[in-house]
Amino acid sequence: MRTIYSMKRILAGMLFLNAVVIVSPFTPAKADLIGHGGMIRSVNFSSDGKKVVTASFDYSALIWDFEEQKKIAVLEGHKGPVINAHFLPDGRIFTTGDDMLGIVWKLNGSDATIDYFLRGHSHKIMAATVFDNGRQLVTGSWDKTVRIWSASSGKMLRKIKLPVPVNAVAVVAGEKWIAVGGHDKKIRIFNIRNGKAVGSLRGHNMGITELHASRQGNFLLSSSIDRTIMLWDAVKQVSIRHLQRHDS
Repeated sequence: MRTIYSMKRILAGMLFLNAVVIVSPFTPAKADLIGHGGMIRSVNFSSDGKKVVTASFDYSALIWDFEEQKKIAVLEGHKGPVINAHFLPDGRIFTTGDDMLGIVWKLNGSDATIDYFLRGHSHKIMAATVFDNGRQLVTGSWDKTVRIWSASSGKMLRKIKLPVPVNAVAVVAGEKWIAVGGHDKKIRIFNIRNGKAVGSLRGHNMGITELHASRQGNFLLSSSIDRTIMLWDAVKQVSIRHLQRHDS
């Protein structure tokens, strides 16, 4: 889940709900972005904060006007639940799903068309992110690989093999490294240019579910099935804080 503060409101995408909720510190929550027919898996924002993209178990992604709280476009092309959706700096949209596909979309007003497919994974794509000012894409899959793609052509640039299925990826250390979390308790770090291992982060007791990097990639947050969140110095590869307040 990602949140954004804007005009004294908080926008939150709720997994296990089929609406996006806008809440205020001073008023009761209300569901403002309603349109999906299934649970919402991710919420992301355009760089200017004017648009929102949501990915859902209903096999679609939706583009919304944030301020007007209106649906702009429907992205229908996946043959399974859509797990991730991101805006690219040039206005295109990048989605991944349980159908083992990545899709890059062009948006012209309310008309969404497929620019190209990212093909090659042999299991569901659970993780995705964008780096290099939108020129490169990352996917992580339960097929035990992380793949780097060209955003201009859709060509796969490199593949990193892992010993476990992948749940989460984050680009860290000034986009020099990529952190990968999966079904075991270790966060592995690789050189993003050549795919070579450069270290690991150890502290969780069970599988990793999410990874999120700070804006410059100096710090990393991880969440785990062990019911904890950890904050890391991604450059020094050391833990800073272990948060143990969750009951599930």
